[in-house]
Order: sequence, then structure tokens, then C-alpha cells
Amino acid sequence: MSNPLHPNLSGRVAVVTGSSRGIGKALALRLAQEGADVVVVAKSETSTEKLPGSIYDTAEEIRSLGRRAMAIPTDVRSDDAVRAMIDQTIEELGRVDILINNAGALWWQKVIDTPPKRFDLMMGVNVRAAYLGSYYALPHMIKQRWDHIINMCPGISTTPNPGRVCYMITKMGMARLAIGIAAEHATDASPRTPCGRAPSSKARRPSTGAFRRATSGARRKFCATPAWRFSRRSLLHTPVARRWTKKC
Repeated sequence: MSNPLHPNLSGRVAVVTGSSRGIGKALALRLAQEGADVVVVAKSETSTEKLPGSIYDTAEEIRSLGRRAMAIPTDVRSDDAVRAMIDQTIEELGRVDILINNAGALWWQKVIDTPPKRFDLMMGVNVRAAYLGSYYALPHMIKQRWDHIINMCPGISTTPNPGRVCYMITKMGMARLAIGIAAEHATDASPRTPCGRAPSSKARRPSTGAFRRATSGARRKFCATPAWRFSRRSLLHTPVARRWTKKC
């Protein structure tokens, strides 16, 4: 029996947005450690003192693990940029099996202290970017009949979040996207369908490998497709992930 903490991802290709640093980089490296080739997607092409790390730094670390890596500078808010990124991935690596919508914009202030431009930025980076990545990756995933999409967001809740209302609006949008895609593909013929099943579906639940089980150590809740209700498990059991989640 395969170890769910160490799934065999050899031959798989993963796209991770926002992976120049932080939890996105940790995810990219973990995928490489488990055998996947990784496409590193973010805007940061150079490292700075304020924001250390770049897509090229992450890609180089992945190559040092013996895996293929592509660093693609991408504004995830841009339709053309995301489409070109997926097209380049298919052209050079031949497939896309895993998409992690990790790129995010933060603004933890009251509604009255949230300018419209800041709200629009969060909607673009958090919700629209996850939609765009899924929209362009899904056709390839459906053909391959092996695939997972993971959105970095909390499970649906009615708990109030004073001081983070606008931010949580965008994160709930990502959660609804995850739930919706799961339901739309619940009856796909393959047992490893893109995005698996909706919570109410009777379709067979696919294994989510490292993404569902390997990360029980971190504290923040994330919403993951294929099975969003497993969001109590975080996405990485690493010191980097734990440090990041403690701040949230």
C-alpha cells in the first residue's frame, strides 16, 4: 500500500501559483520531493530584502532535487497571462496534473477602512485568479483523467470575521469555486476525476495523497478540491507552513 504521506508523483506535473516564497514555495518543493515536475508561477522575478525569494530561486531548488522546473512570471489576474502560462506548461512539459491556487492578496481591515481598489485587488488575485487557473487547466485534466485542483481557502462558515470581512468575502469565493467544480465533475467516468466529488455526491472519493493527509500539523483551515470537507487538514506538514499559519 502506498504511503499517503509520500505519494508517488513521478511523471506528474504540478502548477503552483504564488510559489516564489512562503507556503507556495514550500508546496512546490514538497511536490518535487514526491517526484513531480513543478511549474513555479508568481510575479517576483528578483529577490529583495523586503521580499526575499523569486520564481527562479524556487525553480533552481526544485532542479537540485532532480526534478524538472519551469519558472513562469505571471500576473494571475490576467486572462492572457494565465492562458499563456498553461499553454507553455503543456507545450514544454506535456501535461498538467495538479493545480494549486495559492497566490493571494491580504488586507485585514474593517470594511470602512477598505478602499475599493484594495477590495478589487483581493477579488482579482484570490477569486478571479483561481477561476482562471481552473478554467484553463481543466480541459487538459479531463483528457488525462488524473488530476487535482487545490484552492488555498477556508471551509464555508458563517462565523463573523470582524476586521477581515472583505478578505473573507474573497476566500469564500474560492471555497465556492472548489465546491462547485467538485460537483460539476462528480460523475466523471474516471475514479480519479478532476476535482473528485461534491460533498453530497455518492461518487467514489479519490485519494488526495499528500494534499489531504500529509499536512495535519498546521493550524489554518484550507478548502481543497477534490474534497473540500477535508479542509481541516492543512496542505503541508513543514516548519515553513506551520510558521506561516500561526500568523493567520
